[in-house]
Amino acid sequence: MNKIISKVYQIIKDSSNLIETEEAIQLYMYDVFAQLMGQVFTNINQVIKEQKQDEGWKVKRED
Repeated sequence: MNKIISKVYQIIKDSSNLIETEEAIQLYMYDVFAQLMGQVFTNINQVIKEQKQDEGWKVKRED
């Protein structure tokens, strides 16, 4: 969380144009959310895989 706040602060500090600042923060937040959602889905996949392996299923691939 501190990393996000620091990055947003740096974007604001380095910019002199409010529209560019808003766009830069928006792009940064999209990237952060995409990374977080990727981690969420990876964790969900791991839990489901482990549950199914406990039921005797075999994993052929991990896409």
